[in-house]
Amino acid sequence: MPYDFEIWKSENAKFAEEQGLLTAGQLASRLGVSISAVLACGQIAERHHVGGGYALVPYFSADQGDWSVNEMRSYDQAAANESGPFKATVKWLEWPAFKIGRYANNSKNRPAKRIEENCIVERISANIYKITLQNGSILKKRATTNGLEIIRSEVQNESCNA
Repeated sequence: MPYDFEIWKSENAKFAEEQGLLTAGQLASRLGVSISAVLACGQIAERHHVGGGYALVPYFSADQGDWSVNEMRSYDQAAANESGPFKATVKWLEWPAFKIGRYANNSKNRPAKRIEENCIVERISANIYKITLQNGSILKKRATTNGLEIIRSEVQNESCNA
């Protein structure tokens, strides 16, 4: 896999962009939807490596079709309806700091599994959850974060208004 270290993209990623394929952020901007909606509902054309950590990133065709765009808009609408704060148990993966660079070796870095109960969760956008832990610290997590699980509490009361 030839890699262009000046712009931190594979040659295939550069070629895909030249052919008109878009990243999730570019497609979201063009369609007026959230990145989460594109990642959840969009039709992926190809995947290519980009960045210092060689992340495998999806690329999308600009022509998604009406049904796909409607699904993205429905996804955003459902997220907007979930905006109010609620109590929940939150599970996520906490990753150690990664070294970035051509010769970095992160093969031994493993995430720690975290679980916090009685958190106050608010969806501040279709892309972002704001999670207030019991100790008062605040986490912001993307809705598409791998390993993120939000389990609503059965009882919701008025003390959730943070």
